[in-house]
Amino acid sequence: MIFNKKLTIFALGSVVGATLMTALKSEKFRKSCVKLIGKGMILQNEAMAVLESAKEAADDMVAEGKVENKKAQK
Repeated sequence: MIFNKKLTIFALGSVVGATLMTALKSEKFRKSCVKLIGKGMILQNEAMAVLESAKEAADDMVAEGKVENKKAQK
């Protein structure tokens, strides 16, 4: 019973692997992957810009808090 299960899993893995290898060699699949990666890079750049803006805003608030703290101590 265990042997049959392992054999089935191996066979399914082989079929999936062969299918992926065929797909990877396809020019259409390659172009789709390139487009997807390009869009992912654009999304990454946009996210980095948003995070940088948030970081700058947080830095400004920390600086203003330090100034207010110094005023309060006087």
